[in-house]
Amino acid sequence: MAIERRWISCREAGEYLNLSPKTVSDLCLSGKIPSAKIGGSRRVDFKALNERLEREAAGRGAGK
Repeated sequence: MAIERRWISCREAGEYLNLSPKTVSDLCLSGKIPSAKIGGSRRVDFKALNERLEREAAGRGAGK
């Protein structure tokens, strides 16, 4: 059984979004990407990120 991770690093989120880790970190700090400070590093809430992307895509007509 595969375990789906909920929290990913800014580097991993950057690879997923095709953005630099610094850009992801800046977006996290501005509240545009859902994240939390866990230990000494910032982690992106992967599930909430995908939900937000889906809502935004649906609001734009999914590619129009």
